[in-house]
Amino acid sequence: MDVEIISKENIKPASPTPLHLRRYNLSALDQIVPPHMYVPGVLFYLNNNKDTTPINFFPTISNHLKQTLSETLTRYYPFAGKINDDLSYIDCNDEGVYYVEAKVSYGLREFLSQPDVQLIQLLTPNNPRPLESMSGNYVILVQVNIFDCGGIAIGTCASHKTADGATFGAFMNAWSHFAACGSLEEVHNPSFTAPSLFPPNSSVLCKWPFKTSGKNESVTRRFVFHGKALAALRAQAASITHVQYPTSVEAVAAVIWGCAIEAISKVTNEGPKKTSILAIPVNLRTRMRPVLPKSSIGNLVWTAFAQHMPDAKLEFPCIVDRIKKAFAKVDYDFVETMKGNEGYAKVSECLKEYAELLHNIDEDNCLVLSSLRKVGISEVDFGWGKPSWHYFCNPGFKSFVFLMDTISGDGIEALVSLSGQAMVIFERDPKLLVFAFVDPSPL
Repeated sequence: MDVEIISKENIKPASPTPLHLRRYNLSALDQIVPPHMYVPGVLFYLNNNKDTTPINFFPTISNHLKQTLSETLTRYYPFAGKINDDLSYIDCNDEGVYYVEAKVSYGLREFLSQPDVQLIQLLTPNNPRPLESMSGNYVILVQVNIFDCGGIAIGTCASHKTADGATFGAFMNAWSHFAACGSLEEVHNPSFTAPSLFPPNSSVLCKWPFKTSGKNESVTRRFVFHGKALAALRAQAASITHVQYPTSVEAVAAVIWGCAIEAISKVTNEGPKKTSILAIPVNLRTRMRPVLPKSSIGNLVWTAFAQHMPDAKLEFPCIVDRIKKAFAKVDYDFVETMKGNEGYAKVSECLKEYAELLHNIDEDNCLVLSSLRKVGISEVDFGWGKPSWHYFCNPGFKSFVFLMDTISGDGIEALVSLSGQAMVIFERDPKLLVFAFVDPSPL
């Protein structure tokens, strides 16, 4: 599959950002995110209109995408700016979103019949500036790919320093709604209240204690849990009376974590002698009073940590119970302690505790699980229908999981990254395979 870049440009907001909005301060929760973390992803759209061909189809579509992106950036103006030198704010200078057009010498339906994870990376935009220094880097980059058949893949790369999954979903849905309907009237305006709720502070010197290489050296496999499998998983977790009926995310997270612990133990020949950590970012928007709008911008997340201690039980319901207890700690009262001008002290205190927790944990034994469920990614419709499939890449963790809605909406697709040796064992675990299909065709 050949991908040919045919143009590169910056898409600026349709109208200038007012002077009083030219500096957008990052919140304390943005400050602690690792600076060089970008999350690549691709939305795939089959061409179901056989009357169109790439020759007359792509220029019209791409020009429309650029125009509507420009209009959308008038509301999401920080995304058209650049990250400043000390990573404390975005210079909303209207330089624009980095926008690439590319031609793909391949058929999209053929590609989706058995997607190649490595080739998907070619459909996402490369940052034109070195990530060693974040100064002057783009907030969001876009690559629009046209396949020989007229199918389209929209690749993105978003800075996690300025946006979490919910932020990205809100932006993509606003852009696609404008493209499909020609108006933003029915789209909620972005809310920029995070810096006032969690004020930035120069004393916040701690960062999230996760190791990221910026390179994905792990092996990634897809595991699809359909609706009936999710129901069975949840019922099995609730088979012990003291475990409250779990959510689908809790159930899937538990079966993946348990199987990963066993796989990694067999690779290292250490059995259950190592402590294992599951780190799950939690959306704070629904854990605040009043509840924040879904369109609230920034990293409005906090990570819940679940621990599996050496020689503890690895039974599935017990693992679910540990995950539920970790989630329960990130409640309204906890979030309140992080808010306001004094909140940075609580943030720093927690980060130091987490650093001590992770100090003696190998990368293999720290599984980071991020959920993009219910953030609207599968609803992004530019006027051609909803995506035929979507895929998001590991941002650089050695052991990592992305959970996403299946296109049908009733299941979960898990993208699991582990070391090569661990994956060989993991993907064959019967406790996993009784509920999940491995690398099925998205079609």
